[in-house]
Amino acid sequence: MVNFLKAKEKPLSKHELITVWAKGRLRYNWEGGIERGSPYGPKVAGGDTFYEIERTTKGNPGFRYMADVIFAPNKPCMPKEERTPHPTQKPLALVRNLVGAFSFPGDSVLDPFAGSGTTLLTCKELGRICVGIEIDPEYANLIRRRVGLGRERSKP
Repeated sequence: MVNFLKAKEKPLSKHELITVWAKGRLRYNWEGGIERGSPYGPKVAGGDTFYEIERTTKGNPGFRYMADVIFAPNKPCMPKEERTPHPTQKPLALVRNLVGAFSFPGDSVLDPFAGSGTTLLTCKELGRICVGIEIDPEYANLIRRRVGLGRERSKP
């Protein structure tokens, strides 16, 4: 997330670090992390050389495997119907990719900083059990509305 107000104090950030934690061994669901509809280039035969070695691209599987850098729109570039008042909301597509890659249907997912509830919504769609923790009552009510979890609670 680029923070122009800090531009004279530090370099502008163009990425955000996301960590994935697991109890026990981390299981990777490569099929859940692939990007459909964005295939590798077409098969190339001849004409493409690198240091006088001819390169041939094998086949076109019709998808891309997940990489360690995932490009996703920042909040101003997200679809308007997806945006919430939360200032650091993550795009559904990004969270769907991560939840799909690092869990399997029926697995439990913990989001200790639930924010706008994107992880809970994604888990509901993908058939995962999700526990979200949010300290701010305003955002907790936003999550309840967004995910459809009963009625909102009033402030004490």
